[in-house]
Amino acid sequence: MRDLNRGIDAALSRDSHARLRIEPAALTIQSNGRVRVIPRRVDETTRRHTLLRCLESSLTEAVGAVSYLLETRRLDEVEILRGAAY
Repeated sequence: MRDLNRGIDAALSRDSHARLRIEPAALTIQSNGRVRVIPRRVDETTRRHTLLRCLESSLTEAVGAVSYLLETRRLDEVEILRGAAY
C-alpha cells in the first residue's frame, strides 16, 4: 500500500515537485556548446487514464475505510442497545 500511495503522490503532484519540467527524449550538444533538448511526446490519453486510476484507487480505499468505521460504530450501538434491553 505504501508503494501505491507513493506512486499516486508522484503522479498527482508531479508539477509541485522540484524537477526538470520536461521529459527529454534526447539531449544533443551542438558545436557551439549549447545543449538541445528534444522533448518526449506525452500521450495525454495514457496520462489521464493513469491519473484517473490513481484517484479511483485512493477513493476506493477511502470508501472502504469509512464503510468499516460506520459498520463498527453500528455494531457497537447494537451491543449497547442489547445491553440496555437486558
